[in-house]
Amino acid sequence: METIKKNNILLWGDLCIDRNNLQGKEVCGPGGSVYYSSKIFKNFNWNPFIISPRGKDYDDAWLGGVSIFPKTPFLDRTLVYQNRYDSNGKRTLYSENRDCASFINPSLLPPELINSAKAIVVCPIDNNVSLLNIKELTKVMGKETLLTCLPQGFFRRYEEDGKVYQDEWENAEEIIPYLDLIFLSEEDGKDLDKKAEEWNRLGVIVVITRAEKGCSVFKDGERTDFAAFSVEKVIDPVGSGDVFSAAFIHSYLLDKDFKKAAIFANATAALSLSFHVQEIKIDIKRINNLISKGQKKQLN
Repeated sequence: METIKKNNILLWGDLCIDRNNLQGKEVCGPGGSVYYSSKIFKNFNWNPFIISPRGKDYDDAWLGGVSIFPKTPFLDRTLVYQNRYDSNGKRTLYSENRDCASFINPSLLPPELINSAKAIVVCPIDNNVSLLNIKELTKVMGKETLLTCLPQGFFRRYEEDGKVYQDEWENAEEIIPYLDLIFLSEEDGKDLDKKAEEWNRLGVIVVITRAEKGCSVFKDGERTDFAAFSVEKVIDPVGSGDVFSAAFIHSYLLDKDFKKAAIFANATAALSLSFHVQEIKIDIKRINNLISKGQKKQLN
């Protein structure tokens, strides 16, 4: 195990390999919320620590030096997600090697690593996290640790051929009271505003990302909307929701101001669209400049 640092952010979820057919050519690369989020946290000088199984087929060079547990792969294969297109261009998501994806038990990690983390981000992309997993995690995490969740995997179901489809998060009301902060995307299902209001009453701050429409934050029974920032050029929108969440958490950890965090996250996500996520480089100065420009436009 690597040296435990004071600025650890634990990213608990699923690394995966994305395989997509683009113009007749199969393109392979890293994927998963833990991967995309790690890029942003590292960019903001946190120490992202990915906790995820992976196989020997996973290229650790993709991690860019980010800490990971287990340090050595113990599986032959890695979870795979693949977009397949029919003759009309309609995209369908398929999953492979789901038996290689699992929530790593907190008891396998040094307690001081979990206890000292500034934030723990539970972000499964496979439906493999149970209420018991969350309870075990909260028993060993620090009292001041922020427990957050990107619940994409909770909404996923699978057909026998690996086809992925969405359904309701069945035990949401059991898990949510353990969380401090949860992020939803408009792609996560129907009636999200109603869900956000109900879940907020359970004590969690709920953030809904709305792409070009910005985001909404549900806190203390009130909804606050924040406008998105426009950018001139979009190169790659993949992972922008994970970028947003990581930027929000970064800002929120500094002073617990959800309004500043939402504006900062909107600006960061907007700037990220100009990069392929593997190459993303965003400094605080650029983010603040975009925020300042947006505020000036509102005044005019």
